Amino acid sequence: MQKNIWIAAKYLRLSIEDGDKAESESIVNQSILIDSYMKSTSDITIVDTFKDDGFSGTDFNRPGFQAMLKAIENKEINCIIVKDLSRFGREHIDVDRYIQKVFPQLGVRFIAINDNYDSETANITDTHLVLPVKSFVNDTYCRQNSQKVRSHLSAKRNIGEYVGNYVSYGYKKCDTDKSQIEIDPVAAKHVRDIFNWKMEGMSNQLIADKLNELGVLAPADYKRATGVNFKSSFQTHLTSRWSAVAIIRILKNPIYYGVLQQGKSQRINYKVKVQRALPKEEWVIFENHHEGIVTKEEYETVQMLLAKDTRIAPGETRLYLFGGLLSCGDCGGNLIRRTNSYKGEKTVFYICSSYNKKKDQCSRHSIREDVLIQLVMDSLKMYSKMTDAIRSAVEYLKENSLDTQTLIQHDDQILEVRNKVNKYYKLLHSLSGNLASGVISRDDYALLRERYQTEIKSLESNIEKQEEYMEDLLENKLLCEEWVNTFLEKPSLGDLDRDMLLQYVEKINVFEGKKIEIVYRFQDELVTAARLAEQIGKTKQEVAV
Repeated sequence: MQKNIWIAAKYLRLSIEDGDKAESESIVNQSILIDSYMKSTSDITIVDTFKDDGFSGTDFNRPGFQAMLKAIENKEINCIIVKDLSRFGREHIDVDRYIQKVFPQLGVRFIAINDNYDSETANITDTHLVLPVKSFVNDTYCRQNSQKVRSHLSAKRNIGEYVGNYVSYGYKKCDTDKSQIEIDPVAAKHVRDIFNWKMEGMSNQLIADKLNELGVLAPADYKRATGVNFKSSFQTHLTSRWSAVAIIRILKNPIYYGVLQQGKSQRINYKVKVQRALPKEEWVIFENHHEGIVTKEEYETVQMLLAKDTRIAPGETRLYLFGGLLSCGDCGGNLIRRTNSYKGEKTVFYICSSYNKKKDQCSRHSIREDVLIQLVMDSLKMYSKMTDAIRSAVEYLKENSLDTQTLIQHDDQILEVRNKVNKYYKLLHSLSGNLASGVISRDDYALLRERYQTEIKSLESNIEKQEEYMEDLLENKLLCEEWVNTFLEKPSLGDLDRDMLLQYVEKINVFEGKKIEIVYRFQDELVTAARLAEQIGKTKQEVAV
């Protein structure tokens, strides 16, 4: 009687989860072992080999495995040979499903050499007890290995070590320590250009177009050109080009001013490759982790611009002077730029966008650009005088070693809140007497007592926050020369340009009657510092007397 000849395929798999066993489990060694096994059998002919090099055993959506299933479906093979069960897979539920249900239904013979398993000769105990136990053990190994890797990476993140496979464009891993990153001078130049062009008023798409025209390699191509084996889900063509999306991804990344953010997402579990985003409070963040390509101030300026409507007018390459900075003081909408030409003279003015769309939504809020420029320049002159006074007060503070706590305690706003606290304490203490004398009822007593206690708690919390804020401003900012030089830098009072506006102004609210309100960057610090300067001035006068 002629033997039934099985048409077989080798299935080979290796992944990084195999750790130190990588050499013994190598694709080549698996193939050699199967070839050796074939010398002892005469009823099997191998016609194909399917392999997955670098794919986890917990996921059956592997290209080699899927191609093998397709071959089975097309009746090209009816036998699968693997070195052992772990090469076939490590997810015990799917392993058992294929071996106990899918393959028998399809008439496929399954052989795991080192596990001494052959579905053609196996009994019920082998198939339904021994093999599932071995499959479960392989699954457990994978779970434990995943937990160890996750714990190891978490520990490295928590001490500020970089654990990513690739570094953001503009940086590279240090040659001497791969867990640290440093500036890549070539790419960093283009990152600086991107930030500068954005601050000059160019749109994201125009920046991308300019980089493409200059022949600057896009991040993915640059990584490959420098020898990095880089793969990205963002790239859909053999070569990549700069896009507006790539530009905004760079502009929004705080890594460029020295902040490292890691642990922002996590795999659902070791069996599922899908990542879930983690809440920001669970991220691992290190400030001043590495040298920045841009300054924090430049980064924050760009974030401010990105948050605004900064669309560029048709035919223009850059934003206008006040682009993205003007808001209606009443409805909060943007102001839009308009021009009128009369007898060869062009007049530029701004009006409320809500009014422009529908007249009953808001009023016109019209203001000419030349009037606006003059109002802003006048305000900047006052700003300059204020920073002079603050700088003078800070110098006096340093030279005379004034007690910062005393300055804080005597701040006018804090004293005012303390007076309110004292008033409520007096009212609280008077309640018992008023109750005893019959002025108020017990219900009124309970209601007023709760109200006064709530008010006192709120005011005392306010005082504590103000004191902490002022202490931080004094100790960590005003007494820090580098911060003061940035914060108190005097504006150049020549012609108003966009660089000057972005350096000092966050937004300008325009009201009817050509009135404006300028919201300066660092405005809270500026106002508080001015109050401290006033207090220092009083101390200086008292000493002089």
